[in-house]
Amino acid sequence: MDLFLIPLQLLIIGAFAYRNKIISKLPEQISKILTLFIANMKLELGKKLYTIVVPIIVSIFFYLIWIFYNLHFFNTFPNLPITDQLFSIDSVTLAPISEQIIQCFFLAAFYWMISRIYTNQWVVGIVCFASLLLSAYLMAEAHLNPSPINWLLRFFLFVVYGGLYFLNDRDLLPAIIAHASWNIILLNPISL
Repeated sequence: MDLFLIPLQLLIIGAFAYRNKIISKLPEQISKILTLFIANMKLELGKKLYTIVVPIIVSIFFYLIWIFYNLHFFNTFPNLPITDQLFSIDSVTLAPISEQIIQCFFLAAFYWMISRIYTNQWVVGIVCFASLLLSAYLMAEAHLNPSPINWLLRFFLFVVYGGLYFLNDRDLLPAIIAHASWNIILLNPISL
């Protein structure tokens, strides 16, 4: 873990928390545009089933697939021991929040731009799906994966996180909970 990431993650989370104050200090033309697409980045607790339970179940489902993959191809359980408490805190809290803010900021900006250009919901949906794939690709690449299967797993997970963002009326909370749940599960392997 790079210690540079923690201040960067805190900066991203702080910028999101104080986004309204930051936007009000910008020039009027820029603040109008940012206000419009930042309105598509909510962080609210909706129905508990959809915002908490479903993301956790999705994370468990992908973890079981990962276990079966390891058992089938390597004949062993995945083993990722916790080596550092700071890494654990970062992986379970700061990383999911900051990474989902970055991904959903990209998705919200893209959704805002496309929905202003096209009125046909099918076209908007297809282009938003393409932006979801692009953001998942960029987020998976940013993780510097050691193997192609790790990259592929992260890519699909970021597609799921972005999908949860769109399916829950552009709410960040389900994506953050799913991401944190995955990281919690990953830090507590079944082989313990």
